[in-house]
Amino acid sequence: MNDILNVITTTLARVTYLDTVRGIALLFFLDWFFYLPFFRVAFSRTDENSGFKTRSNVKMLLLASVWLAAIVLLVNENSALRAVGATVLFGIFRRHYINERWHRVRRGFGAPGFMSHWAILYIFVIEITRLIDATGALTHLSFQTLKWDFGWIMICAGSYKILSGYVRSDGMEYGQANPMWGYFWRFFAKQPPTSPISQAQNWLACVVEFSCGILMVIPNATTQVIGAIGISLSFLYVAIFIRLGRLAILMFFLPLFFLPSVEASFTTGTLAIVQAPEAVVFAISGVLWIFMAILPIIKVMQYVNLFLNKKFPAPIQNALGFVAGRLPIIMWRVFTPDVTNFFVRVYSCDASGNQIEALIDEKRYGLTDWKRFKFKLRALHVTESIALTSVFTTLRYFPSDRKMFEDKLWKYGRSLAADWGTHCPIMRFEFVAIMKAPKCFNFVNVGIFDLELETGNVTETKYVTDYSYAAPSRYSPVRESAIPGTYLPKSP
Repeated sequence: MNDILNVITTTLARVTYLDTVRGIALLFFLDWFFYLPFFRVAFSRTDENSGFKTRSNVKMLLLASVWLAAIVLLVNENSALRAVGATVLFGIFRRHYINERWHRVRRGFGAPGFMSHWAILYIFVIEITRLIDATGALTHLSFQTLKWDFGWIMICAGSYKILSGYVRSDGMEYGQANPMWGYFWRFFAKQPPTSPISQAQNWLACVVEFSCGILMVIPNATTQVIGAIGISLSFLYVAIFIRLGRLAILMFFLPLFFLPSVEASFTTGTLAIVQAPEAVVFAISGVLWIFMAILPIIKVMQYVNLFLNKKFPAPIQNALGFVAGRLPIIMWRVFTPDVTNFFVRVYSCDASGNQIEALIDEKRYGLTDWKRFKFKLRALHVTESIALTSVFTTLRYFPSDRKMFEDKLWKYGRSLAADWGTHCPIMRFEFVAIMKAPKCFNFVNVGIFDLELETGNVTETKYVTDYSYAAPSRYSPVRESAIPGTYLPKSP
């Protein structure tokens, strides 16, 4: 055992900043590569007046080429070239993962997009500060800001799970039994929902995230390393069972920034290429310190908004809400029952509503049936599951705005049709609720939504009359928000 610990300790002590950045860059490359089969659909715009539109092949080729070139620059030994690569990637990620988060049906590609933006934002800040400050003090502060921010993300991830049912046996087991999310869903769907293993996983999932987040924000190298290792290992475990794409592996790499060797390898002997005026260095330092000061306050405000249905005094609420929306600062609500206790099958139908073939179902998520190879790759991409799930959580998050749901359904349906290749007048979405029984999980088809692709008209047929699409999961705090992107309660 001591030998194993020595090997681990020695290995961690050798990890450098460049090692970490190159690992993250590799994940960015894999992300880029797996977007290619549906790149044009994924990064094109939609609008409700003209339906689905795609950008020209020239624009898409240019975007893909610039994206790839920036990744290549990011792994370069030359710090100036890395800074250029980080700057370009930050611009791309900011636009597609953040700025379009509340305006497109793909929701900024969910948590994978958000954390990719988060990672490149800090790489960008660290690279730029090193280029303009010869003392290394500003770069050190950038590292501390990164650690502080990441620690609070984990604190929120764990606390939200604790408050939304994980400690009451309502959590990770839904995702494992869900064909959209679980690699081994057939096995887990046959297991008792309240088995000791499921309960232990739920407790570990939320307690590890919360406690490790606390360890990360303590300004002590030892506690930070312990917390970082805990988070890295927890996401490696999740990656085995849950289909989160490269998000789980990215969450393994990001805690490596907490290793003392990583910062030391980058700041030792720092020499600025362009020494910025003291006023500029002072201003950047001030912004970073202000951000670290208000971050916990914004987190508390968001929890008060959501869990207590209360607002801060208007000037404070508006100011903090503005900052949270622009940075952005969100509440990590990934993988809670509200988004994992159902899945959706999609079928093509003729003009009379007769089903022709399945576009998305349990078989599509498996490793067989590769007849439609390109579409299969799209369906298997985690962001596709995020997009489809996000369309239907609109019924839960904004139950009074039916038009919002139908508009998203139309946009998403037309994007599927653009990639499917076979004309279908009607696209059928079958909502399947995952319900707990004493010894297993039951998949219950509670209703269908038939979408006319030309007109956008939606016809709903309910099979389980007492099922409410708007009802949150058993312990969920979710209720209708004022607008997308805020946790403020909707005014009566």
